[in-house]
Amino acid sequence: MLDRDGNYICISKLSEDNCKKWKNFLKDKNKNYSEIEGLWRRTQDIKNKENSGYKSKQDKRRKILHYINRYKINKNSQMILSDAYLWVSLAFPKNEIQDFLKQIDLGLKKGKWKKMGKNYEKGKLIFKYEIKDKYKEDIKEKRIFPKNYNFLDICLKTKSMEISKSKYKNPWNVLKTGIREKDIRQNPRIIEDIKEIKNFLPAQIEIECGPSIECGISPLHYLHEVYNISNKKTGKFILNPKEDTFIRSILSDPYKFFKKSTKMYKKLVLAKPNSSYLSIKKLFDKELFVGEILTNNFDRVPSTLKLKEKYLRKYEETHIIPKIKFHKNAKSLIVIGVHADRRKVQAAARKQGLKIIYIDPEGYMEKLRWRKYLMESPQKNDIVINKRACDVLPKLVRELQNT
Repeated sequence: MLDRDGNYICISKLSEDNCKKWKNFLKDKNKNYSEIEGLWRRTQDIKNKENSGYKSKQDKRRKILHYINRYKINKNSQMILSDAYLWVSLAFPKNEIQDFLKQIDLGLKKGKWKKMGKNYEKGKLIFKYEIKDKYKEDIKEKRIFPKNYNFLDICLKTKSMEISKSKYKNPWNVLKTGIREKDIRQNPRIIEDIKEIKNFLPAQIEIECGPSIECGISPLHYLHEVYNISNKKTGKFILNPKEDTFIRSILSDPYKFFKKSTKMYKKLVLAKPNSSYLSIKKLFDKELFVGEILTNNFDRVPSTLKLKEKYLRKYEETHIIPKIKFHKNAKSLIVIGVHADRRKVQAAARKQGLKIIYIDPEGYMEKLRWRKYLMESPQKNDIVINKRACDVLPKLVRELQNT
């Protein structure tokens, strides 16, 4: 559904409380919108051959995807997607690039896009693509591709959307960080009795999507599905034109895509703090949790409880994660529901002598089935509690009240 100005409506009517929440906690400072940015890079390499399908030096397929969504509340208290930017760069053998071009042609026809010079338009949207022989960023970093490779550069955005040069550089900055190699999990100590946590308080905490999922917010892997990043069942990268029908589906029905891509933001606007977050607040009030909450979450749930957050996903940083100075009184880092690759946070804490304690069930329910999802980062001297935050934190609060 679109409003009178042609903007996609995410939420048809926000309550007064949710309007205040957006204005006070989600809206960017000194701006009239809330901006959410995301990017992925998937590259074939011998280091990730199990996931990428790498078999020989001819396998240098690469997919970079960068998106920026801007949200506003209009005069009718509707949450709208006011502006959007999506850039995709594909490095593939020339014959596979041709397969992608056929998909683009089919999508443009089905979506009834109008050709306007070199671009295509549909309502407020502009789409353009270009085949390149090379990128200057690859030349600068001395990345070499086989001679039979081409690059397909794709951009879909709203007409009024402008991004800065620094934003444009973010995907290339992340690409410079190299291939992510998995950690080798050691043998952490698995405990049942949460009383042991008391020995390592005060603690600083790192929070990821675990507690937010408990609040009804979609997990990160939901976006992997929306943007065709990885195959959910196999965990393998989607790096072939037969499986990657992403661009064709967007062009065929862009507003159907927006319905899926804005779902997570819609849920976080409506989310309320659950027992995990309320317990975290109580532990901060007792000064048993200290410092800033380290997080990659953009839902700002802790902020609604007047808790300070340090957002870690900084794409302009050389190594994605900024330098961290842990609170001087912290004896440990309690890591809650973290499955994204944020091992450097825990590694930094170990170097500073903090005990690492994980609270994570290492799995999730899907269609009445329990699926294991093991963490890779726990090391020899770490502690793991294989339970959900909502089962541990309220119990910890009660335990401390009785002592």
